[in-house]
Amino acid sequence: MCLMSFDHCFALRGQGTVLTGTMLQGKLAVGDVVEILPIKLERKVKSIQRFKTPVDSISSGDRAGVCVTKIDASDLERGLLVSPPGGGGTVTLSSGCIIEISQVRFYKGEIRSHSNFHISIGYETTVGKVTLFGAPKSAPKPTADDFFRYEFEAIDAISSTNPQNIKKAGQYDDKPPKYTPESYYTYAMIEWKTDMYIPNSSLIIGSKLDSDPISSGEVLCTGTISGLFGKTDKFRVQFPTSANLSLYLGQSKKTKAPQQQQQKQKSPQCMLLIKYRKFLNSALAHKKIDQKFTS
Repeated sequence: MCLMSFDHCFALRGQGTVLTGTMLQGKLAVGDVVEILPIKLERKVKSIQRFKTPVDSISSGDRAGVCVTKIDASDLERGLLVSPPGGGGTVTLSSGCIIEISQVRFYKGEIRSHSNFHISIGYETTVGKVTLFGAPKSAPKPTADDFFRYEFEAIDAISSTNPQNIKKAGQYDDKPPKYTPESYYTYAMIEWKTDMYIPNSSLIIGSKLDSDPISSGEVLCTGTISGLFGKTDKFRVQFPTSANLSLYLGQSKKTKAPQQQQQKQKSPQCMLLIKYRKFLNSALAHKKIDQKFTS
């Protein structure tokens, strides 16, 4: 398993196309088949060079040029090399993410929920919408799977003035209750319009590139991705490890053997109750939807 981020590519006459970048994880060797993202083409590595010296392989942290064939350099500028093709779960085509947000102390303004600012992930920069939420540290820290199982409190804004205090949503009096980062987990759901290939657990930097860096500072916040989601509307069902379940998936054919038909008839019926909450764009409106699925 390997992941390489390239920031430059050029055609080399008689050889192919060279992709220059940095190995993020794993090991890549000559002869390996890689998938080139975002164009989703699979090619075999013809040769590798480090500082103009041919090498047989490179590993995490190496800066190198990787030569592949049958690729038009004009179709690429920046992207990812993944091996084996498909990514093996290391890269996700995503339209948003959840991060544990940390405001940069040199930024003197507020980061408000439902605001837009520039999001930088690796070599990609786009505009994202931020929705803030949190959970008290008196409870166990949420994991990636918990974001769709637990309920969190909405947050209006975070500010570094006191320092990094949190204003709880729905409190509009003169002295709203505040929670310090020492006693509160603060998260942000960030959504962008165009899907991007994002490596899991990437570092995110939030900034205002159109603002004056001298007066207010460009960089607002940072965070590491805790979870990614796309636009496929798929979900994962996880059963307890102690559950003894036998599931039959798909439809049977008329030509099935009698033994298989008998096994299907003995399969227990399983009913899944899936509950989820869908938040509308309005900060004050939300709707809870319960649906039942049977298998």
